[in-house]
Amino acid sequence: MSILRGILFLLLCFSCFTVSSSTYIIRDYFDGFRWHLGPFKFSINDQTITEIKGPLSQKAFNLLESKVKSNNSQIYFYPDLDLIPGLVDSHIHLSFEDESFDTNHDMANRQMFRDDQQSLALAHMRLDQGFNRGFLTLRDLGGNPDALRKTSQMIARAPDRYPTLYHLKDAFASVRGQCPKGVDCKDSFRKLPQTPSALKNYFKAPQKNLHHKVFLDNDPYPGVLKKNHIIALLKEAKKKRAPLALHTIKQKDFSWIVPFLYPQLSLEHLNSLVFASIEDQVQVVLASKARFVPSLYSKTYMQLLEQKNKLPNHWQWERDRQLKVINSLAKLSPLLCFGSDFYFPSFSPLRDWAFYAIEILRDFEKETFLKTDQVLSMATGACNELFPGSSAGLIKEGASASFNLVGGNLKSDIRYLHNIQGVVQRGRPHRLPSAQPNFHTPL
Repeated sequence: MSILRGILFLLLCFSCFTVSSSTYIIRDYFDGFRWHLGPFKFSINDQTITEIKGPLSQKAFNLLESKVKSNNSQIYFYPDLDLIPGLVDSHIHLSFEDESFDTNHDMANRQMFRDDQQSLALAHMRLDQGFNRGFLTLRDLGGNPDALRKTSQMIARAPDRYPTLYHLKDAFASVRGQCPKGVDCKDSFRKLPQTPSALKNYFKAPQKNLHHKVFLDNDPYPGVLKKNHIIALLKEAKKKRAPLALHTIKQKDFSWIVPFLYPQLSLEHLNSLVFASIEDQVQVVLASKARFVPSLYSKTYMQLLEQKNKLPNHWQWERDRQLKVINSLAKLSPLLCFGSDFYFPSFSPLRDWAFYAIEILRDFEKETFLKTDQVLSMATGACNELFPGSSAGLIKEGASASFNLVGGNLKSDIRYLHNIQGVVQRGRPHRLPSAQPNFHTPL
């Protein structure tokens, strides 16, 4: 009887560790930085890309095609689709929405935080929007803490059904200042600790999927910045390699921050960054591998907002300033990472934040120095350093099997991101076409 029980136990254990495997035949693939021309065969085993084989010979291609027709193996055959990494949005706000964005930017009249249930529902809706449009890695840089905690718990129970979510440790960390008038900061904002011991505690051993955020601009937070305090903060963060987002660099002289840059650090918004201040340190900045996350309001959104408020060209000056800053960073293009900074009302025909995000990528392609493959890299491989220990935004052997299948000519037109035909997260396929799709013209 004991032997029988042992055999049953081994059978049960074997079933627990049985891995799922599948094969994808695709046209070309983008590894996060450059295109590879195929066709290629991708072997997936237990949520991991185990082999990339290609370009395939005609004989090998025909053999795989015959296997598909005989239905003898689990092969997903899409020779007219390209494979790209899951898209990355490194600066999003899932759980709050600026419902009354008025023409004067009056903080007292803005309702950025909803109650917990509304925030949770909003976060879940945006997760679905992003997932269906191929955004498989998200970094939330501020919102309702309770909603984010519950959302993370939901994702942990079914990680292959949702985007991978990174969010802030605790909440916001402000260098020095107070809560803005009209915004409930009870659980969402706090001052950065002042003493060295408190700094070490704040940047203690990084926890998985938790990031830090620090305001360097104090706008709209009153207070006076202390350069020595910021330097102490950056030294400690760099020592711990803590994932850190620095909010809005406004200092004209940026050069003093350069020695403290490191790969897991990102500089957000960049609205007033004067690149000339580090012109002679370009190679040092590139070597640091710190990421720059520029802001760019979607032209589609700006036009809709101006139409809604009957204020033609009211915000164009802001876009012009953003474009000027982005184009001034030409020499740092390998370090540019995409972040939508989305928190606007999702009114029709904008539809959802993921649509908005793709529209921003389209604007990067059309209105800046960036080429199509550089824009695609911004939303994939260029962001990888911000997520230690992950393969976010990358396609390679050994990486997580998280990718998108895209129709059309994405190599020359970023708008074909609107034409994602299939999503695979951690080896699990979602929305795969049952037959070859009819490609539509990009929006």
